[in-house]
Amino acid sequence: MENNIELRATGYLVNAEISGKNRAVLKLIQDDILDEFPGAVWKTPTDNLHITLTTIVDPFFDYGEDRDELFEKNYPAYEKFLEDIFSQQQAFDVVFDEIRVTSDAVIIIGKDDGNFQKIREAFSEKISRLPKMAKMPRTPNIIHSTIIRIINPDNLGRFRDYVSQKNPHLTVRVESFRLVKETKVPAVDVQILKTYKLGQ
Repeated sequence: MENNIELRATGYLVNAEISGKNRAVLKLIQDDILDEFPGAVWKTPTDNLHITLTTIVDPFFDYGEDRDELFEKNYPAYEKFLEDIFSQQQAFDVVFDEIRVTSDAVIIIGKDDGNFQKIREAFSEKISRLPKMAKMPRTPNIIHSTIIRIINPDNLGRFRDYVSQKNPHLTVRVESFRLVKETKVPAVDVQILKTYKLGQ
């Protein structure tokens, strides 16, 4: 498929799970959009919907070495950084009440009390100390979850108007983060390597 959809590529990231109850609500929105614009959009697998904290090894960046080997080489440092940060962070809520159409996706936007950004900044600061990191991890600057990818942008105006009526009203309780390996993107084939409980 186009736009790096269902593409075999390896990456490593840290994300937060969205509960089954909230995924069921988002599935209704996904299916409505899919039914209204058949052939124009691709749905993120509902079971794999998540909130990305940060990308550790980017699936599309050329590091000049194997991504799995790069991850394994730096894993002891990643592990210590993540454990240190998450042990000091208590559980918190993210409220999703906005839906947004970008040039290639439909995302839902969340708000919290600054916890996501605090964790991201702490991890970025620590990982910058690694002497052989070819690239800093790709870190979002908003709290979001991608629910739809746009594969045919024709009639984007009508698409935006339709999607704007689908605002979600969800509260996601973040009690843990997950270290995840992707082998088919985006969020198609994923393996949870470790779960970090907050405050432990």
